[in-house]
Amino acid sequence: MPAVLSVPSRRLRRKTWLGFEVVDSPSPCLPAPAAQSWRSAAVSLPDFLILEDLEPEDGNCRKAVYLVTLPALRWALKGNSECGHVCPSGWAHEDIARVIQAAFQNPSHKGIGNQLFKEHHAATEGEDQGPVHWHVALRASGTFRFAPYKRALAMNHRLASHWSTSHQGYWSAVRYGFMPSPKKPQQELDPTPLSWHRSGDHPSLFEVSQEPTTVAATQRRRETKVKEACEAGRPEPRPTEMDLYAVIVRHGFRNTPYDMFAEKRLIQHLKDYGSPALVNLAFKIRRQLPSLIDDVWSWETVDDTLSLQGQPRIERLFAAAREACNCNGQWRYLAEACLRLNCINARSICSDVFLLRDGRRTDRPVLVLMGRFGGEGKSFFLAPLRSIYGQQNVQATPQPGSFPLLNLETKKVVLMDEWAFDSAVVPLPTPLLWYEGKPFPLTRPQNKEYSGHLLYQGSAPIFVTCKEKDLGPLICKAEAAVRLGEASEHTMLLRRLRVYTLSQKLPVAEVHHECGSCFAKMIIQNSGLS
Repeated sequence: MPAVLSVPSRRLRRKTWLGFEVVDSPSPCLPAPAAQSWRSAAVSLPDFLILEDLEPEDGNCRKAVYLVTLPALRWALKGNSECGHVCPSGWAHEDIARVIQAAFQNPSHKGIGNQLFKEHHAATEGEDQGPVHWHVALRASGTFRFAPYKRALAMNHRLASHWSTSHQGYWSAVRYGFMPSPKKPQQELDPTPLSWHRSGDHPSLFEVSQEPTTVAATQRRRETKVKEACEAGRPEPRPTEMDLYAVIVRHGFRNTPYDMFAEKRLIQHLKDYGSPALVNLAFKIRRQLPSLIDDVWSWETVDDTLSLQGQPRIERLFAAAREACNCNGQWRYLAEACLRLNCINARSICSDVFLLRDGRRTDRPVLVLMGRFGGEGKSFFLAPLRSIYGQQNVQATPQPGSFPLLNLETKKVVLMDEWAFDSAVVPLPTPLLWYEGKPFPLTRPQNKEYSGHLLYQGSAPIFVTCKEKDLGPLICKAEAAVRLGEASEHTMLLRRLRVYTLSQKLPVAEVHHECGSCFAKMIIQNSGLS
């Protein structure tokens, strides 16, 4: 007999059940029986919320993660065959997956991933095994109310469903069906759960079921341990550096170029509010507190760091152009004045800067701004590169020492400000390979942080500012070698440089701080791309 959905007497958005009634095929001689109220059919079905020990649903909630339960209705359907629902106890994982996917096709919503677990009820008298109900840990691309999808499951597939909104993340919903607990030993869990992800590769369930490390989670775990110890009359559990992590981030104890006293503020806070064990830990590692604070923030901001690192240089330049100007146009006005004073074509130099978006290459010479006396604005012109790509992603001028280019492989841009082309700092053979875009060896200290040296093959574009007194003699030597027809390293070096000479000083009173937005707009517009 076909199942027919009766007309609801009111809106169904917040209803747990949809009523169905089953009617005989209409006879041409007899009128069809009158449809009963949809509510009576629902009421006649025992409440599966009680049978499954489920909490009432919150129909007003909008979430991206739900734990959906498809209840086993074998017992509920006994003696009540006209309820219109089916029991999915005998279905396979693939059947449940198809139903869930179909429900999210109409109404349409973009799902990211889901995880299917089956769970057995305890067997009753006369049964070898209890019926199976299903849990679906479901994550979507955005928040939504579950009512339309609950209706789709009921109307299109005759499945009752319960949508739990208590889980704070996908990890929690997956953990419910994957990880054993005192109430759910391992042997009662689904041995063959089914996973789906829109990318085609669902992450490991063990990894997905771990709570993300956040300040709130770290602090909650610490508080729970301390309270449990107090309740049991035990001493305070020994804290770790991760407990300091939560304190540092929560209260914003962070070193900046203008304030390097985060360690002192942390100590002050711990003296006032820290538990005895936490204060004891901080005092024990007091020499490491400054570096610990820096390490904590490198962990806390890792998402932003990777987002910036993963963004191509050209995309970051266009993104900077879309950002708000912080100088009211003063930086660009002064930069263009600097170029005019020194008779430098704005289109030419901006095109050279833009061409370096692809990085160092054999056919891309290094851009050099050479000042005659100093104060011409050469450093001012290139300074916005630091704000666009981030100070930590810009290689600064090499300094004397054993490892002048340490960590060069992590940089997106090289800005050597006031570089003296000193072969005592970086031997000349290295720049010859570096400036030409060829691989060259990077020496590194041999300690616990590094192992072996590195063959640098990065593509970070190179920008240089220098004084004429440093580069001028090298130019003279190269020209002399050309006149004499001799081979010269200086000639090879000069071929790899694109030199702009600046001789007119900028008025000191007009110098304005750098503006990444104005710099990016100037480069893009003068390169003919806007």
